[in-house]
Amino acid sequence: MNRDKEIQRLAWPDSPLALRERLYKIGVPKIILKTADETMTSDDTLTNDAELLLAIGANEVWLFRFLLRLISHTTPDIQFDLALPSGATGRGILYDYKTAPGNWRLIPGTPLSVPTDSTETFLEIVITIVNSTIAGDVALKWAQDTSDANATTIYKNSCLIATRLK
Repeated sequence: MNRDKEIQRLAWPDSPLALRERLYKIGVPKIILKTADETMTSDDTLTNDAELLLAIGANEVWLFRFLLRLISHTTPDIQFDLALPSGATGRGILYDYKTAPGNWRLIPGTPLSVPTDSTETFLEIVITIVNSTIAGDVALKWAQDTSDANATTIYKNSCLIATRLK
């Protein structure tokens, strides 16, 4: 193999795993911004957010931070959960900086209801995900806590910051 082809192979390997390793290096944060407001009305069914998600590999460990700017009327409030790859586990905390200052423990698979007060609110979810042998998406799930005609909106530029730990 000539030197130029070897350099090209090392710089742009054909392997999807090698490409993934370059994109998701351990300790380097991956930032995903919402590009548009997302609104729900009259819907209390938890749904994966269209943008705040990230594929993780088998046997990886990640730290996820969701920074959410939102508004919801006091009647519907809002609820959260996380969708994880099969066999993955996680434990985290949700911080509410305005409505009811404090925090709640977040366990994927157990929806968490958060009270709101009809004004803009900032929430932060911090969670460590330990994946099993099956790769897949980690996605924020959310909905109104009570189905109501008043809108619940997560605003543009809310984000996910994910850092691979292992």
